[in-house]
Amino acid sequence: MTESAFVTIAKREPFGGQLMRALEALADELQRGHTWPGYADRLAELESAAELHTREATQHGDHEDAALRLMALLREEGFGGPGDEYERVDNSFVDRVLETGHGLPITLSALAIHLAQTCGIDLHGIGFPGHFLVGVGLEGPAPMVFDPFGGGETVPFSKLAEFYTRATGRHITAAAPLLRDALAPTSTRSILVRVCNNLHHHYLRRGSHDRAAEVVEQLSSLHPRGAELRRLASQLGRRARTLN
Repeated sequence: MTESAFVTIAKREPFGGQLMRALEALADELQRGHTWPGYADRLAELESAAELHTREATQHGDHEDAALRLMALLREEGFGGPGDEYERVDNSFVDRVLETGHGLPITLSALAIHLAQTCGIDLHGIGFPGHFLVGVGLEGPAPMVFDPFGGGETVPFSKLAEFYTRATGRHITAAAPLLRDALAPTSTRSILVRVCNNLHHHYLRRGSHDRAAEVVEQLSSLHPRGAELRRLASQLGRRARTLN
């Protein structure tokens, strides 16, 4: 059996710079090659615009100002949440995010992370409970957090506490140490696992067991429990052939 492009990328080390390539492969495979034709041109356009908008700040090593400028650019370009169409599977596909300007918090954050890497900005993903975010200076005394889903707005600690309480049911204050712990930088692999988990749940809700099995197979390439996940993918595949 030929190994998929996503699995090939997922096995590479070092893996940190592979986020966008892995998301491209994932979108291509799950859409059976029917990706948006304008994707590459639009991404190149955004990369050039991001470098232009952030150049002065990055030259001075001011990552906070550079991140603010990058978020302003994405807001000007119309990127943000999809409103009533949150559950659409297209919101998990990076090519469709570039086509429409809309996506899930994690796919919009992935775009921001990629553009930041292109510009040399030290912006990291934050696997916050219930709502993926990005930030700079996350391990310093005064981290700055942004919400690409919310138009790239800066998120104060009071708002972060609200997010946390809503997602977990556990009330915390803006000064809680637990809130700082939740702002730890997230690895590229963890981002891809979360994207795949979102897709897996989407396909199961829709009854698309063949696609759910395919996503589990892709997850297995990212996860230390890969063999166990491959067995699950096989079981789901057999179920798909029975039910679909």
